[in-house]
Amino acid sequence: MATSSNKKILLFILGTLALIAIAVVGGGYWWFKYKSADYFKDTQAAYLEARKAGGGMTEQACYNRAAAALKTAEGN
Repeated sequence: MATSSNKKILLFILGTLALIAIAVVGGGYWWFKYKSADYFKDTQAAYLEARKAGGGMTEQACYNRAAAALKTAEGN
């Protein structure tokens, strides 16, 4: 009887893991289908803004600006 109980527990654990895997894959598919365009658009805008703001800076000036930004409330 102990082996029957162990099999039930193992099947329950495997079934739960399968459901979690399906939920993760489904959630990832949904996110990429409906939300990824906004994410990539925002990322592209931030990249272009950074290129524009830091295009003429030296490496040290860029570092100083980043360090100053981290000390503000927005940098937290």
